[in-house]
Amino acid sequence: MSGSFIISFVGTSKRSLLIRPFPFWLFLLICIAAPAAASCRFFKTPSDTIPVSISDTAAGVLPVADTAFDYMEMIHYTQDSLLEVPYRRRNGNSLNHRSKIFYDSLRIKAENKRFTRELYNALFTDTTKKEQTRKVLEPEIFQSYENKIIRSITIKHLDVFGPSIEDTTIEATSFLKRIGNDLHIETRERIIKNSLMFNEGEKLNPFFLFENERLLRELPYINDARFLIGNGSARDDSVDVVLLIKDLWPFGFGAELSDLQQGNVSLWHTNFLGLGHQLEAKLFWHTAKDKLLGNSIIYRIANLNGSYITGSLYYVDRWNLETYRLDLFRNFMASDINWAGAVSLEKTKTTQSVALRDTTLEEVQLEYLDHDFWLGYLFSPGTRNGNQHTKTNFFIAGRIWHNDFSVSPETRENYLYQFQDKTRLLFSLGFSKQGFYRSNLIYSFGQTEDVPFGYLVKVTGGFEQGQYKYRPYAGISASAGFNIDHLGYLYSLCELGSFFHDKSTQQGVFRIMIKYFTDLQSVNRFKFRQFITAEYTRGINRDADEFVSLENRHGITGLGSRYLRGNEKKLLKLESVVFTPYQLFGFRFVGFAFADLGIIRGSSFDESNNKLFSGIGIGLRIRNERLVFNTLQLKLTWYVSQPEESVYQYFIASGEPRFVLKNFYMEKPEIINLR
Repeated sequence: MSGSFIISFVGTSKRSLLIRPFPFWLFLLICIAAPAAASCRFFKTPSDTIPVSISDTAAGVLPVADTAFDYMEMIHYTQDSLLEVPYRRRNGNSLNHRSKIFYDSLRIKAENKRFTRELYNALFTDTTKKEQTRKVLEPEIFQSYENKIIRSITIKHLDVFGPSIEDTTIEATSFLKRIGNDLHIETRERIIKNSLMFNEGEKLNPFFLFENERLLRELPYINDARFLIGNGSARDDSVDVVLLIKDLWPFGFGAELSDLQQGNVSLWHTNFLGLGHQLEAKLFWHTAKDKLLGNSIIYRIANLNGSYITGSLYYVDRWNLETYRLDLFRNFMASDINWAGAVSLEKTKTTQSVALRDTTLEEVQLEYLDHDFWLGYLFSPGTRNGNQHTKTNFFIAGRIWHNDFSVSPETRENYLYQFQDKTRLLFSLGFSKQGFYRSNLIYSFGQTEDVPFGYLVKVTGGFEQGQYKYRPYAGISASAGFNIDHLGYLYSLCELGSFFHDKSTQQGVFRIMIKYFTDLQSVNRFKFRQFITAEYTRGINRDADEFVSLENRHGITGLGSRYLRGNEKKLLKLESVVFTPYQLFGFRFVGFAFADLGIIRGSSFDESNNKLFSGIGIGLRIRNERLVFNTLQLKLTWYVSQPEESVYQYFIASGEPRFVLKNFYMEKPEIINLR
């Protein structure tokens, strides 16, 4: 479910300023100051883990401690459980150790009075316990249990507020958190078991346990999941599987204020009655329209009856849009899913503005029907052993979709292609290899993140029967991602595609993209990452009204102008992120500084060609990982160079959805789009 809060200070190239309302309390959040460190030195966070087998001990909560460790971790287990214990070597003179002593003394003093105790619990969190900034390939720790019979599967729910997967002994300390836990309806056990890749009586596959954790974390109502093994010594031929599961708080709301005249508010629930059903309702308003109010409803069910099929219904009715949409889809989200596909039906009536390369068409009326179907099959030579993290998959897929416009602006063969009637038939084939490792503090604020590594190579071909002509299409894409020891993670993409007509290419695209982020670095209780994105995109024999853009999310954040549209762009985005140790009622704070730089070529305006445009700024992200709310992002931007007729946003407050890394599973056949 999505929802956001968007407000901005907007300027134009004529230097007029429109101040949009913004709650005063948000400004107070920016004023939270971090204590300055007396001295700074960078060091790497160790990535060691210790598999510990516990036997002949009563089931319950086990304290794990050693003089070599600088903290003690409490992990729930059952008898003969396999535990993994992260550790760090003690250094009594380290900044971390001195900082820990300071915060421990502050906590002890705060315990004397209820008010100070509640204030401490609201403002501070123990990052040494909750944040494990390591890279983990989990199947190996379950290797000794491979092929043993699964005797039983036990699901243990953790409270939404308080405990974590890494430390189940943490209790909700504030009144509000305890009330939240009491009101929460846990995900029903049968819903969770429908999402398991194995059953009682089957042989244990270590890889399936690891992969199933990832699938559970991807569900919109699950915060985290972890498997443990009980009663599984080397002499036993069967084991008990324990699943620790932690739900998200399912209620959320959001608001968007586009300007003083229009906006919307939304409410949603991601786990209705613990059934895993999601429902979102949104109310729109626009005081300048005859139809003042509008509304939309989304109803979605993930993993219908354990089939990994997601179904959704979408309806919206407002002054400029009426849409009905039905989607049923199943993706290649796991290695044992061999069939995937989707059915999508949409009927829309809308009035909107349409951006072209050198102008914008206002009040364009559209009415259309879309039908989209695809089906794919994935197969692998041989079988997967329990100790394999990756395997090579081959796939083939076909897709047919039809666009039928009953109302549209007047089109021509090489003008307003997006509003022409067309039917496309595409086929894709290729191969991929993929694995995952667990980490965090990349795009999350401490929640477990599954980082993909591997590659994907895909070839697509087919034809289009358009309103004016018939033509074939061909494209190829290759992507890869991997971790570089002690340096970070690198993702790369290269793709090329084009239609062909009259012995020449038409509407082709060539794109290269590189994304990189560093390993986590620490200074005292603060943690840092650097992010870099570089992109080069070029259109090949495009229609005169088509373009690539450096506007806003396609390039320079918050900047818009037709002078930023062309046929070729070069883009570089830099971001430095600091994860702070502070929290306020469970909301965590991440500061960042950024720079967006771009060059456009092939513009209709000579003064924009080959000119560097840029924006630099700072910002703050706020999120509670236990809630389904989007991340609140505050951005302040200064534009070093601006094009003519530009609209720019100095300050933006927006709700950002949770970002996930691109994986290497096969997807539906696609036309490579110019963007």
